[in-house]
Amino acid sequence: MSFEDPVNERGHLVRARVVWLALALVLGCGDGAKPSARNVLLITIDTLRADALGAYGSQSGASPHLDEFARRGVLFEQAHASCPNTLPSHASILTGLHPYHHRVRENGVNQLAERYTTLAERFSEAGYATAAETADVVLARQTGIAQGFARFRDIEARGVELQRLRVTRDGKLSDPSVATDSADARIVDLHTRSAADITRAGIAFLHEPRSGPFFLWLHYFDPHWPHAPPAPFASRFSSAYAGEVAYTDENVVRVLEELEHLGLDETTLVVVTGDHGEGLGDHNESRHGYLLYQSTVHVPLLFVGPRVPSGRRVAAPVESVDIAPTVLAWAGLAPESGADGVSLLTAFDGQELPERLVYGESVSLRRLLDVSPLRFVREGRWKLIHEPTPELYDLDADPAEAHDLAAGEGARVKQLRERLAQLLARPGETTADSQREIDEQTRRQLETLGYVVGGSTPSDDPALDSLDVHGPDPARAVARLDPYIDALGSAQFADARETASLLEKLSREFPESSGILEMLIDAQLAAGRAEGAVVSLQRGTQIDPDHQRYWSNLGELLARLGRDGEAKAALTKTLRRWPCDLASRTNLAAVHSRAGNRAAQIQVLEQGIAACDSPPGLMNDLAYQLATTPAAKLRDGKRALELAEKMIRSLRDNPLALDTVAVAQAEIGQRDEARSTLAQAIAMAERQKVAEPALKLLREHAAKVEAGEPIRE
Repeated sequence: MSFEDPVNERGHLVRARVVWLALALVLGCGDGAKPSARNVLLITIDTLRADALGAYGSQSGASPHLDEFARRGVLFEQAHASCPNTLPSHASILTGLHPYHHRVRENGVNQLAERYTTLAERFSEAGYATAAETADVVLARQTGIAQGFARFRDIEARGVELQRLRVTRDGKLSDPSVATDSADARIVDLHTRSAADITRAGIAFLHEPRSGPFFLWLHYFDPHWPHAPPAPFASRFSSAYAGEVAYTDENVVRVLEELEHLGLDETTLVVVTGDHGEGLGDHNESRHGYLLYQSTVHVPLLFVGPRVPSGRRVAAPVESVDIAPTVLAWAGLAPESGADGVSLLTAFDGQELPERLVYGESVSLRRLLDVSPLRFVREGRWKLIHEPTPELYDLDADPAEAHDLAAGEGARVKQLRERLAQLLARPGETTADSQREIDEQTRRQLETLGYVVGGSTPSDDPALDSLDVHGPDPARAVARLDPYIDALGSAQFADARETASLLEKLSREFPESSGILEMLIDAQLAAGRAEGAVVSLQRGTQIDPDHQRYWSNLGELLARLGRDGEAKAALTKTLRRWPCDLASRTNLAAVHSRAGNRAAQIQVLEQGIAACDSPPGLMNDLAYQLATTPAAKLRDGKRALELAEKMIRSLRDNPLALDTVAVAQAEIGQRDEARSTLAQAIAMAERQKVAEPALKLLREHAAKVEAGEPIRE
């Protein structure tokens, strides 16, 4: 996002912020401290339930350092996450907006659009050094969460240390540092950074010389599944989750101690919170992401620093969207116009916060089942969960949400539902830049961490902003799903055939679930059960005939199995509905090629280029065919070279694309140019260490050009 223009994306004058900051510099902050010395350290701990800390009532003893830290500042007893999933929750923390406004509703399939302003952008604009260290693929740079950070290091950053996990044959997980007698264990790589790695990076940042203030965000992932705390934490606690909380507690305090050692604690506001909690079996949910009970939405929220009183506990319900407004106010910066959150600074001074509506949502269950989005609102002691059968809880009397009072409190349910409707009356707009296409590698990384990315409901589904409810009771559905989800998590590290068998059973349990079927298809392919995957894909086209991936993958798999007649029918049907499904078009062209029907092959490619704004991959394929087809009446070297020269602008680093240019040059008699182009292609292929068959093809073409022979395929 750029702030060079006088008017930003929201239409607000940037100049107003500059004036506001200048005024703060002139007036000071009431205690003699300069705004330029107001550093901010934001620490988010993934999957941290509030009651996992002693400061919130835990008896596990897993958080002695954070408990002591809490006594030095302000603790909010009833803080709520906007969503029990990592990316939407962090988007809310950093923007002060609820998911229905910033449009990040799920992990993996959404990204934070540039039109939304983050804390990092505000601080960068004010002259702060901004840096972030994130610990898992869910918060990778490409999700848009990096906006405003001059330095953003995720799992792909140079020098990061990724975690590893020991997996035994029976699926038991442990950290490799924990001693074990198992002789059949193997080590697998996780796509996460350990707490120790985040801490090292955070401390290194604190030691860097700088003249101005900083905003540093450290994201710790360790309490998240798969739970495998390192030694000695694995043996100190009765649960692996508590062991990981203790490991994180130990690492966070190292950063806080270094802050104090460097004297930065006198000028730094430290905020510690969780992005969401963990079910741990409460309400039959072992993990998180689906339901909206307190176990997954009640999070710790601590503020410690200059002008923050010690030992204050605030009972009023607050939200994670309040963090950004509070931090901005503490730093002497203007509030962000349109934010859903409010500054909590008045509570620091002992003033009572006004009663307001707290909101949270989860839409992820629709990835597995045909169910409406789940939402909750809380006002004072009362919490309504809006779903097909609404649930109402008195959290003061029943913090565990064991007694649903909706049946006897119809008027209160109606009132809270009306308040919810008012809240959602003006949702944000879903645009192309808030949706994300993920590649197969990222999909598998997410699944390794227990996330379900499958499912066909688009991110711009109008149901996301509707209060209409349908589908099964979510809590009962999760109770049926949970044993499988828990087992599936372990199966991700087990034999592929075992995973496929488990998913086949789960798919029979939920035969209409598109999301489960997608996971099953992936598992069947990984297990070498291609014929079973064909049957599953065919079932998918019946369950959800509008799901493009089923049709495209079915045609591709049939072609791969040599069932070209069936593949041709499936791919043709796919392209009638989705003419720019490039994979299907390429596969259909290959089917025609194997049948010796070069005219049909060329026609399929020509139609794709005409309909889809000349995709480079199709131009490459068509140019190659026009230059090398044995049928003289179909060859067109001049057009082949025109296509190839246009295509190579996008594929200049692809040696096989250079080969296409060369064969087109050779076809129209430009032998010297073809010889030079092939020399470049071969050198590039050798540098890139491409597969030997591709390198062999390039050398064969070079030999034919040298000998003056035509290149025919």
